[in-house]
Amino acid sequence: MLKGDFFFRFLGGALWLLAFAASVRAAEPPPVNAPVDSLTQEEIKKALQAALTSGCKAAVATLGKEDGFYRDPAVKITVPGDVETRKPGRGLGKSLDGDRFVQLMNRAAEMAVPGAKEILAAAIAGLTLENAREILKGPADAATDHFKRTCSDKLEEQILPLVRVAALDVGTAAAYRPMIKRADPDAKPLFGRFDLNAHITRKAMAALFLKIADEEKRIRADPAAQGSEVLKKVFGAAAKRD
Repeated sequence: MLKGDFFFRFLGGALWLLAFAASVRAAEPPPVNAPVDSLTQEEIKKALQAALTSGCKAAVATLGKEDGFYRDPAVKITVPGDVETRKPGRGLGKSLDGDRFVQLMNRAAEMAVPGAKEILAAAIAGLTLENAREILKGPADAATDHFKRTCSDKLEEQILPLVRVAALDVGTAAAYRPMIKRADPDAKPLFGRFDLNAHITRKAMAALFLKIADEEKRIRADPAAQGSEVLKKVFGAAAKRD
């Protein structure tokens, strides 16, 4: 083989390898820790929606099952402190009847929580581009906090009727009235101001947002472990900024 032929063959092979390497690099996904300023509004919105969707699914799955509330000290619904300390309510949370009452309250919440999925999904879909970058640059629970501010009213409207039905199904109200009657036959005026269903609803909503925030924090803390490329890219950029 002539030296000139060998040189041109070698040069052609080298150029082919360089071109192949360039095509591989072009096909690679963007780095996980790309700068925040390089992200588009649509990418940020998509990532935040994905994080909230993951958080909502995890929250509903965790809370909306038997003992999802009752066996979790972080969200367990108990007798309200102001009711517990009133004369007719004193000791409710400590008595055998009180233990059963607490369990029934938690059962009602566990039954009602899955009914919140539609409202949660609608709120996620309604996340605007205008808020996306601000939320991304916020604290570890910024998306959840925005979610809480924008959909709490609708969520309460959805959950409260479900709690009423669930409370009747499990017998929460039926257990509550005899307990108060035995403690103080004249307690009706005092306890007329305490809305049992509203209490359970408020606690159920607080638990939902707590669990959603836990998931958001988990994603932000370790974006590289997420299965979604957009989550890796967007939250990886936010983590690098910090």
